[in-house]
Amino acid sequence: MSESQQWYYAKDGNQLGPVAEERLQEMAKSGQLRPDDLVWHAGLGAEWVSSGSIPSLFSQAQGAPSAQASQHLPPSNGEITKMALGFLEGRWASVVGIHLVWLGVVFGSIMALGILLGIVEQIAGKSLLLALGTQLTTKIVQAPFTFSFSFLSLRISRGLPAGVPMVFEGFAHFWKTCATHFLIFLFVILWMVLLIVPGIVAGLSYSMAWYILCDDPALSPMEALRRSKAMMQGHKWRYFCLLCRFFGWGVLCVFTLGVGFLWFLPYLGTSVACFYNDLKGRTDVPAAAQPISI
Repeated sequence: MSESQQWYYAKDGNQLGPVAEERLQEMAKSGQLRPDDLVWHAGLGAEWVSSGSIPSLFSQAQGAPSAQASQHLPPSNGEITKMALGFLEGRWASVVGIHLVWLGVVFGSIMALGILLGIVEQIAGKSLLLALGTQLTTKIVQAPFTFSFSFLSLRISRGLPAGVPMVFEGFAHFWKTCATHFLIFLFVILWMVLLIVPGIVAGLSYSMAWYILCDDPALSPMEALRRSKAMMQGHKWRYFCLLCRFFGWGVLCVFTLGVGFLWFLPYLGTSVACFYNDLKGRTDVPAAAQPISI
């Protein structure tokens, strides 16, 4: 099989690609491509075949059932970020443009909200009730854009098309995103009443809830948080280390007067989405709703 051979693969009923064989090997290693997923290239004629039947993609051990494949060691954070860069390769211009629109809309909304609340404050005067209302309103504005960012990152991490209209995807699930944002904020604050560290751990536990909702918007916010907590079991430290890899890049972006964030945000978001894709491929969270412990 030629190294330059362009491959297509099928995931969740979608035809994706073309990608190089090396990319498929990386996806197979991370668990993003399963042995029973279908692949195709021009040399196969009209027939799609299972990826597990391609010797160069899966070893004999990897060709075992997916339950065994999920027991393989997870990819390192370095491999995760490399995978993210691979998905962004050749798409930087469009991705940066989309995130520019996303940032513009987010900052525009926050500024408009600030002006409106300033007018209300001048009319009604300062009060504790108004301060609490300001915080709540800000959270409501942030929630759908957080969902949209996760939705865009997830599509990029799966090689799917992404466009400017998706900047507003969160508004299609407005109240559900608001409830999710509020519950995460509430649980983290409650844990921080004890100590800072438990609050950080709680934030890490619920960090995949947005991506879970993107995959299944029919879920309730509590169920998304429960599944995130189960999914992150044993992976919180690895995820924390992944985020730490971006700290230096974030600091450097400040010195670019913020322009660098147009590249930083998609790189970070796609890396986190790749992390989520890997977790989803190796965890089996029961669908039945269970009470969530905070």
